Amino acid sequence: MGKSTFIQAYADAVPRQELIHYTDKWFSLDRLRLELKDKNICNLTAWSDRVPCGYAKLAPTSPPDQISDPFPIELVRLYVLPEWTGRGVGDRLLRRALQMAEARGYQSCWLRVWINNVKAITFYQKRHFQETGREPYVVGNASETVLLMMRSLRLQTG
Repeated sequence: MGKSTFIQAYADAVPRQELIHYTDKWFSLDRLRLELKDKNICNLTAWSDRVPCGYAKLAPTSPPDQISDPFPIELVRLYVLPEWTGRGVGDRLLRRALQMAEARGYQSCWLRVWINNVKAITFYQKRHFQETGREPYVVGNASETVLLMMRSLRLQTG
């Protein structure tokens, strides 16, 4: 699911061969197994009738300089299968991810979102994420601009 949703999200921005190469590396079974064993990484999956429909991943990463809070966690991924968008899956995943981050003592949550993904940017803005900067995001030989967004976890996690 991670590989296919990532390819769908960037299909209009990155050449298909670059996407395949990137996802083969970053979504390999070996890498996923390692991440699932890492107690610092939080993976969430949304299910409907025993079928996965979306997922989220939180990880304590080194934030870019534009993220100034002292103890942030990154929302590395939040993807929902196309047939499930607009049905509250992403909202429930995000709410749960923020609750888990707050329970672990993090003070803020930050993320990267492709600058041309207006739907996702609007989704995050409605949930109190604010743009803090921009940076290039490299997928193979392709480079796209992403927005850096952050929100405090001191807000209600809704």
